[in-house]
Amino acid sequence: MSLYRCSACGCVENTALANYWQRKMDQQPLLCSACDPEIGVWHGQFTQRSATGMLIDGRGLLWHPMTLMSMPAHATIVGIVQEDAQKG
Repeated sequence: MSLYRCSACGCVENTALANYWQRKMDQQPLLCSACDPEIGVWHGQFTQRSATGMLIDGRGLLWHPMTLMSMPAHATIVGIVQEDAQKG
């Protein structure tokens, strides 16, 4: 399950449950299903939660700190999601 941070609300979202790939190809902001005007509702596949504290890899995808030991070799951590002062 590939995860990313919604650029509007800062939540964790799954690339398969929103328009991630289309938006990425079109170089548009990466939005969760709730913030995407084409969808407009949270999918309910998991609880909507903040990405604060999650690890960011070189591709911009998110990893939970508990999965650090099981990450694939190609995934290099480049940062950690900090609380957004405007949203926080």
